[in-house]
Amino acid sequence: MKTFLMVVAGLVIAFMAIVVISSATPPSESDARMVAEDRIKSLMRDPGSTKFENTKFYGSLSGDGETLSGYVCGSFNAKNGFGAYAGRAQFIVRTVVSDNGRTRATSNVLLSNEDSLVFSERWSELCKN
Repeated sequence: MKTFLMVVAGLVIAFMAIVVISSATPPSESDARMVAEDRIKSLMRDPGSTKFENTKFYGSLSGDGETLSGYVCGSFNAKNGFGAYAGRAQFIVRTVVSDNGRTRATSNVLLSNEDSLVFSERWSELCKN
């Protein structure tokens, strides 16, 4: 009898796992913002000190609802090598999020303090404020 109950319990747990996996939600804008913020943090000397403001996603979900792609725009401030905050800068990051938020990619990272003319043009084009 114990073996039978253990088998039934195992089947119930397996069924529940299948239901959870198959009812996956599509990637969200917060997934895209998190991917972009993680990418910006990876560029900082002190990633843990990075503070973000006004982070917004501009893009769309694919027709099948499985891939979210677009640009994340916002501003950040982080500590420099002297341990002081360096001042606010803006960023634009191209993001693609799929597989229910598990597959993430970034490219085309632009920072306002690197090339202000190119950045301003891209900000006007991509970050529809």
